[in-house]
Amino acid sequence: MFVQGSTPSSASQASSRSAEDEVKRNHRIDDFFSRHGLSRLTKKECDAYALRRFPSSAIRPASSQGYCSYTLAISDDHVLQFRPDMFKLDMDICRGAKDVFGKLAPETVYLGVMTGISIQPTRCHNARLHIYLQDRLPGISLASFREHSPAACSEKHRRRLVEDMAHVFAVSYHRRRPLHRRGSRESDAVAKGKIGNSLRWRLDMLKDLPGEQLAHHVSAAKRNIRAIEQLPWCLTHGDLVASNILVDAETGHLTGLVDWAEGEWLPLGIGLYGLDELLGHEAAAPGTGFQYFDDHEGLRQVFWDRFLYLCRDGFELGTGLRLKEVQLARNMGIMLWRGIAFDDGRIDRVVQAGRDDSELHKLQLFLNAPSGLEERSLGPHVGS
Repeated sequence: MFVQGSTPSSASQASSRSAEDEVKRNHRIDDFFSRHGLSRLTKKECDAYALRRFPSSAIRPASSQGYCSYTLAISDDHVLQFRPDMFKLDMDICRGAKDVFGKLAPETVYLGVMTGISIQPTRCHNARLHIYLQDRLPGISLASFREHSPAACSEKHRRRLVEDMAHVFAVSYHRRRPLHRRGSRESDAVAKGKIGNSLRWRLDMLKDLPGEQLAHHVSAAKRNIRAIEQLPWCLTHGDLVASNILVDAETGHLTGLVDWAEGEWLPLGIGLYGLDELLGHEAAAPGTGFQYFDDHEGLRQVFWDRFLYLCRDGFELGTGLRLKEVQLARNMGIMLWRGIAFDDGRIDRVVQAGRDDSELHKLQLFLNAPSGLEERSLGPHVGS
């Protein structure tokens, strides 16, 4: 018997797609444990921990599995997440994300460390997993939405998501914090994180990027680093990609941002590489890589129209937000996230031709695209 409105062929396709998704999910889970030198028994130990901690729950692997964690759904409202040392969460950032973004960020509780896990004999023997209980936010990942929903291709849905993301950046701007300076209250000031503490050092690393055009962008950022650092410091999601962005499957509206492992306070604009992630997709044709949607330039204007409208009160108070510096910060953020190789979290080298071609393609594509700020004749200070 088929659900009303479906056909045998559509039901068969849905079943086939579900089976394919399960295979992909299981592959990602196996890859997570093997990548961190953990035997297959480790997954069973994680599952056993979940059953002991939540004995009345129907526990199952979450449909969406990240690169840096193993996630179990323990109810309709909560997930349990296991993370190795190098990808453990900063609880101050998790609390900050919940405080700043409200329902768009999960409530996170740290449950402790799992010890005595089974490890492959060829790897280190003191590995451990940090355990977190998190709210299960509504919606599906943007990656899944784009893969399975025809609506994701509509201009209307793209516009909604871009406007919602402008709201996220505006909220972050309004909840900006000062750096540790004389006269600042300790509770209000920003403690710089891994990236914030090493902006200049990372710019020095980026000088090894290939090509004159990339060298020009690095040089511009280095010349203006002081001005960039003087922009408002805002809570920034450190991995704003389709798998960490949740949307409503019907409307396409933003419902949440997950995986705050790389989140920290950074100058406004550094996180704008995430906008470019919304404005395109990985093309299906082999070797094509990331491509922008045809309407990406118009959607940038939608973003800035919405962002500047939402922030107009702050500008009128004389905060002196300079869009030129925001654009420089955007370019710097693109280079930090797409110009430095991730390498399982080591991030200690620049991307190289022949070794990181997909990232190099994205880096050049993002930097060559218009930011949407070039033709805005707003003068040196917005609202002045």
